[in-house]
Amino acid sequence: MTNASPHPPSANGTFHGQIGTTYEDGTTTLCSPTRASLLTGRNHHSVGMRMLSNFDTGFPSGRGRVTKASAMLPEVLRDNGFNTMAVSKWHLTPMEQTTASGPYTQWPLSRGFERYYGFLEAETDSFYP
Repeated sequence: MTNASPHPPSANGTFHGQIGTTYEDGTTTLCSPTRASLLTGRNHHSVGMRMLSNFDTGFPSGRGRVTKASAMLPEVLRDNGFNTMAVSKWHLTPMEQTTASGPYTQWPLSRGFERYYGFLEAETDSFYP
């Protein structure tokens, strides 16, 4: 079978281009916007992650966190009976919310992952988090 579409097939056989998600929809040279795009399937501006999660510009496209109105892939998978786990850097939580006192609304376990092992901020040693 040849694939005439420039988009790779997904697990259920549909093409990402047919359902509106392409890999070019928001990948940038920055980790937070790219991660937000890949986890939501939407452009990083439309989910509130224009820049790194360290910055809150006050504008809707640059709040430094993914809006709760944007469902993340692990939330959808969990709601449909799948188990979810994230490993490594998250960097989708504003810096002031990464302390032990929370709030925890932007942490991986609040965004659909059942288990998480890693670190919330950037610039941390992956081998000794």
